[in-house]
Amino acid sequence: NEYIGQSVVADDGSYAFTFKLREEPTVKTGDFTVAIGIEGTTNRIEIDTIKAPKPTYEVKFYDWDGTVINTQTVTEGEDAILPENPTKEGYDFLGWDKSVANITEDTEFFADFKKQEFTVVFVDWENQLIKVEKFEYGDVLTTPDFSEVEGYTFDGWDQIKKGHSTVTQDMVVSANYEINTYTVKFYDFDGNVISTQEVDYGSEANAPSLDSSDGKQFAGWFNPEEYQNVSHDVSIYPSYYFEETTEDR
Repeated sequence: NEYIGQSVVADDGSYAFTFKLREEPTVKTGDFTVAIGIEGTTNRIEIDTIKAPKPTYEVKFYDWDGTVINTQTVTEGEDAILPENPTKEGYDFLGWDKSVANITEDTEFFADFKKQEFTVVFVDWENQLIKVEKFEYGDVLTTPDFSEVEGYTFDGWDQIKKGHSTVTQDMVVSANYEINTYTVKFYDFDGNVISTQEVDYGSEANAPSLDSSDGKQFAGWFNPEEYQNVSHDVSIYPSYYFEETTEDR
């Protein structure tokens, strides 16, 4: 308590006085209360408070890699100001690890992130199969087992062939198949190859013509279904009949 002096209360209740503090309030002294006492009474009347300065604290916000992205000085009891949300590729920002309200000490805040999740659709058009799986950002793209297709050879998954072996976004991954090619050989009457053709599965070879030879008349090709709808390597031989002749008499 510090006594300052006296003043007279006017008929209208007004009064005035001046004072000079012996010392300025500090964190250590706390607030100063200004009060008056009316002569002849035992009570005092508080008319003002001179606030002491509050302590301040250092507040730091850290990014996912430990980088300080914001530093603040916050008065005790006040709230820290949220900085702009940090970003991290392939992750969603969830917030800060603690509340920024009512700071009462030096405080460090750390950003919380969660890996993004993506949908990968595997499509096998040849077999009419679809499989949907969930992956997190950066996961290795693991593929399902492929199905055999008659007349075709599995040639890998398109996205992996393009170099996309890790998941960084929603993806559609398709199975690639290469049509099989088979060799079709046509032989003459004497067993000589007269035509060799590479034919896609299910396609038809171009059957050559064959002239008569040594009395043999060409009558067509054996097993025409094997070269008209090719499904494997095949050798095709001619069918024929002999032309019979008699001497004129």
